[in-house]
Amino acid sequence: MFQKAKTSRKQRFNHWKISMSEDFDMASDMAHKLFATCESAGLKVYSDDICCQALAWCYVYGGGNEQVLYGKIRNAILCGQYRLNLHGGEIPNVELLPMLQKYIKSIEDIHNPPKWVLDLEKRFEIKMSH
Repeated sequence: MFQKAKTSRKQRFNHWKISMSEDFDMASDMAHKLFATCESAGLKVYSDDICCQALAWCYVYGGGNEQVLYGKIRNAILCGQYRLNLHGGEIPNVELLPMLQKYIKSIEDIHNPPKWVLDLEKRFEIKMSH
């Protein structure tokens, strides 16, 4: 009868890798749409504190950190960006901007972070070596 086509190990791995990245993109896109829908309906998935803390963490520690793109903190950062209206050329939310500045200033020594940074990293499962 018909013989099953033989595929190499490399072909199977590439197929798996592509389907996994598509699944991640779809799940990430669904989560982003869920957060955007909640925010547009006035429902806060994350509190203002968590949003400002996530943005402050991103500002101080986020450069070159994979967690910003693929981690659980990504949605909190995006919610904070939306809520504070931090888009290029836009006027930021004047009510929440002082809170963000307070959190950024509280991180004086990046090697000795305040308690809220450690709590945020624990909440979003971020592995950092301070």
